[in-house]
Amino acid sequence: MECIESILAQTYQNWDCTIINNCSTDATAEIARRYVAKDARIRVQENEKFLRVIPNHNVALRQISSASKYCKMVFADDWLK
Repeated sequence: MECIESILAQTYQNWDCTIINNCSTDATAEIARRYVAKDARIRVQENEKFLRVIPNHNVALRQISSASKYCKMVFADDWLK
């Protein structure tokens, strides 16, 4: 949650965030859905099967809007200042 909260705390507001749920067995999906309900800039991609690191990154990168100029990969244990 600290990761998502750090994104929400940014002063620059023109962003979107895609959370990739790679078949997690913890509360990731539930937490992600709560954030989606609170902020339209956040969305969730649910992988149907577990993907190794590179294929999972490829799924994430395919979610980037064609209108985007930049991309920042942020992982669950990261936070932005």
